[in-house]
Amino acid sequence: MEFIDYAIYGPTVLAFLIFLFSYLHDRRKVSNGFLFLIFLFFSLVSLTYAAFTYNNVILMVIVGIVFLIFIFFAIFGGFIIAGASIWNARILIRREGLKKSNILTLLLGIGTLSLFFIPLFDWNQLLFPGAQHFVNFGLFICFYFAFHFVIYVMSSFLYHWYRPRYNKDYVIVLGSGLINGHIVSPLLQSRIFKAIEFYEKQTAATGQPPILVFSGGQGPDEALSEAEAMRDFAVDQGIPIEHTRMEAQSTTTFENMKFSKALIEEEAEGKTYRALFSTNNYHVFRAGIYAKLADLNAQGIGGKTALYYWPNAMLREFIAVVVMYKRNHFIFIATTALLYVSFLLLSYVLLQI
Repeated sequence: MEFIDYAIYGPTVLAFLIFLFSYLHDRRKVSNGFLFLIFLFFSLVSLTYAAFTYNNVILMVIVGIVFLIFIFFAIFGGFIIAGASIWNARILIRREGLKKSNILTLLLGIGTLSLFFIPLFDWNQLLFPGAQHFVNFGLFICFYFAFHFVIYVMSSFLYHWYRPRYNKDYVIVLGSGLINGHIVSPLLQSRIFKAIEFYEKQTAATGQPPILVFSGGQGPDEALSEAEAMRDFAVDQGIPIEHTRMEAQSTTTFENMKFSKALIEEEAEGKTYRALFSTNNYHVFRAGIYAKLADLNAQGIGGKTALYYWPNAMLREFIAVVVMYKRNHFIFIATTALLYVSFLLLSYVLLQI
């Protein structure tokens, strides 16, 4: 191999190894999505180089298709996202009702469309001299969070590669609100059924059933705790009640993890245990982050969610993660704003000389 070959292929191999090390070390890191995107970029560079260096027609066709897809989305991607978001919001609102939590895709669609029109106006004349700089910085912030959303979705997708071994002692089932204060909702049923599926597969494979820990407190509008409602539902599905535990104090996902960990460790009496948690597929990655914050050594599995519900739910999850790391985002935005203003002032001073 010549030096140019090492220069092209080397970064691809290095990017893959860095991603692989990070992913295997901790699947619950948002940065895994960013590292994987870097690997994909260098892979495309290497593939393009190999295609034209060795005149490989098949590789040329693959590279051509990838670039055509990229160009297509670069031109029409915004309109596709806007249209799909508004269409999804229409379906979601029709099926789930008009609530604040169900209009995120609608806001995304309207916001994405507005980005195409904002650059068309002269904001210095419409507002005040220098307003264009504020608009430009606002657009930068929009793209900053859009890029982070792509990274979050990629990290969440990568997290779903996890396939747990059938050696768990406990499976924590995360609670959510009950219908009419006592009925297990379809979303919550999905979490329970996912845990039961794992319970049955491990029992069949090893003969050692895990303990199902149902975690969720009682809300002010609920007749019983989520933990009790879930436990009763699971028992009705054939799970022996002696293979269940209830954690009925938690009100948040973080508390689900923290209080379930305390319950398990009290029962384990210092012995080593292996745990898993079950939730919905859109929620599993963020729940994994909370498990890490609670110092709970557990990965997650996700039950199926209706496709129409997924985009809006993922936006909620992303916003929750942004709030979780709001300090980091604030520092970045404030630093960038300071640099931007400093650059504008320096440019103004130089022009006056």
